[in-house]
Amino acid sequence: MRTLVTLLALSAALQAQAASLEIEITGTQGVEGQVLVALFDRAEGWLTRPLQSRKITPGADGTLRLRFDDLPQGQYAYSLVHDLNGNGRIDFNLIGIPTEAYAFSNNVGRFGAPKFEEASFTLAGDLRQRVSLR
Repeated sequence: MRTLVTLLALSAALQAQAASLEIEITGTQGVEGQVLVALFDRAEGWLTRPLQSRKITPGADGTLRLRFDDLPQGQYAYSLVHDLNGNGRIDFNLIGIPTEAYAFSNNVGRFGAPKFEEASFTLAGDLRQRVSLR
């Protein structure tokens, strides 16, 4: 019985420390393709090794919602791309300008990819953010 009580207490403590991140995404380029979302929890591996990733099919209204649950509290950042042609990455024109809409957390990175520190935010409890693809 004591073991069960201890396990329940530990479980409750861990759940209290876990948080959810809800992202509202606007600015999709129609209903074609998918929006790729990558969530990162450290600068090491930023934009190359996500903690979690998701693919979402855009809706007709141009607004999407995505939720990551049971995240430990800490620093996070995310990147998004509206992958119109389904090749799993962002495409660029001949001079290096993106041809597919993209975004980063904190709506940073207007002229290229930001550093993790610029895009990162603290998740200390449930959090809702809004980001616009451009």
